[in-house]
Amino acid sequence: MPSEFVFRISPMDTAALMPQVSCALEAYNEQESRRKYPGTWRLVDRLRRVPKAPAEVRRKRRRRRTVLGLIDWLLGMYIFVPIVSAPDQLGHLLPCSIVAIFTGIIFLWRYQRILLAILSMLSAFFLCVLGYGAGARYGILLPVGIGEVVLGLACLLTCRKPRVTAYDRAAKELLTRRNYMQRLERAYFTITEQDLTLEVYDQPDQKYTVPLTQLSYLIETEDLMLPIYAESVTVLQKRDLITGTLPELREFLADRLVQTSL
Repeated sequence: MPSEFVFRISPMDTAALMPQVSCALEAYNEQESRRKYPGTWRLVDRLRRVPKAPAEVRRKRRRRRTVLGLIDWLLGMYIFVPIVSAPDQLGHLLPCSIVAIFTGIIFLWRYQRILLAILSMLSAFFLCVLGYGAGARYGILLPVGIGEVVLGLACLLTCRKPRVTAYDRAAKELLTRRNYMQRLERAYFTITEQDLTLEVYDQPDQKYTVPLTQLSYLIETEDLMLPIYAESVTVLQKRDLITGTLPELREFLADRLVQTSL
């Protein structure tokens, strides 16, 4: 196993990697909290009996339920107007239509509220025009259309903006500070058996060294490594490792490695 691991600092896509940095900072905070309050975390771990599904599984589940909700809503609305126009022949399908519409609303309200708002406003316009202009035969569509307007407005008013956490703000500040290193030529971060070094070759005044014993954690995400040491943190991209390999680095710092994912 090599005794030296060198990262050549290079530009990064800060917007794309910010969620990973935020997740890493949250993982660090949890590790520190576990170290200080082990009894509390033993209780929390016992309460977490159901493991959280991986991010990719959650994304597929969300996409699948959104599609099912959209299909239910469209089918329910598609057969609703014919039922109203011919209640004697198609009235028995009314419960199916209502169930399909409400099922679609429930799924879309949870997963795609903006889409539900758009669909509600479009259907409200159609139902209100038809109910107001087609006489008594379609008169019942007018209050339904008004209800769709109310639903659409409710979706718009309650649509949640992306929540910005303290970890997101810290990640943004950290990456903004890291951009200074990107403007420096030949910047390297080195991990050895003795110390950690952040330096710019040929610029002796641009060198910072701390003993390896001050390394608290090495937080790993999908694309990043974040060594936390001496109340500092450096964001390193895995692709920038030019000396040594990632498996060797994981083994070298196994006692301080914390792996996390979105």
